Amino acid sequence: MPGRAKQFCRARTRDGTACRCKALKNGRCRLHGGLSTGPKTLEGKVRALSNLKQYCADRF
Repeated sequence: MPGRAKQFCRARTRDGTACRCKALKNGRCRLHGGLSTGPKTLEGKVRALSNLKQYCADRF
């Protein structure tokens, strides 16, 4: 939009300065969007556990 100020990510870098990436709708950039909180429902937890078992079986 014309005349709209560029919004920056509100995250802090390792040296303490502000991140200079363009912010998304949630106020953070694509690099600082936050970590996954993992599955919340019972179905999601079961699916994650079955994937973990399958991954471990394939690896070893």
